[in-house]
Amino acid sequence: MRRQHHRFRTSARRLSVLLMGLVIASANAVSGWQASIIVTSDSTDALLLIGQHPEATAGLDSDLEEFERPPLPPSSSFDVRFVGEMMEGGSLVDLRPPSVTRTDTLLIRLQPAQDSPIVLSWEPDSLARYTAVAALRDAFGGQLGIDVDMRKEGEFTLSDRRIDHLTVVLRTSAVGD
Repeated sequence: MRRQHHRFRTSARRLSVLLMGLVIASANAVSGWQASIIVTSDSTDALLLIGQHPEATAGLDSDLEEFERPPLPPSSSFDVRFVGEMMEGGSLVDLRPPSVTRTDTLLIRLQPAQDSPIVLSWEPDSLARYTAVAALRDAFGGQLGIDVDMRKEGEFTLSDRRIDHLTVVLRTSAVGD
């Protein structure tokens, strides 16, 4: 019974985070868009936000809640963050300036909890509404077999602990197309 209660709590938490992502995406239709990716390992959730905003830059924008993460926890502890040249410590939020001609590649660093897979989930309908391309791939452009169309699929499970980076490739469509 305790296990079922825990699953219900986790499912309810995921649903509330997905709904929050939909509200954010809808509220920003004119000035940009945002979508959430829930990352789970060993019953621990983290929320990543992706999208575009008129005031965003390629680096960290504290006005847009893009903050540098603390140093990595021990290797057996769950951690996820966007990383890149302009994000030394990484961030849970990666917003870019609006563009319908540019393709952005966001790099996610993953550290699963000991002996647990990592599950990434998102709302495909919101990504389909705001993007022409939304793909989750391994860091080698899909050459390791990870190439998920995020506009059609809503979840991906990563069990291979050797893979510690994934990319999200985004190209925005004209809003609402």
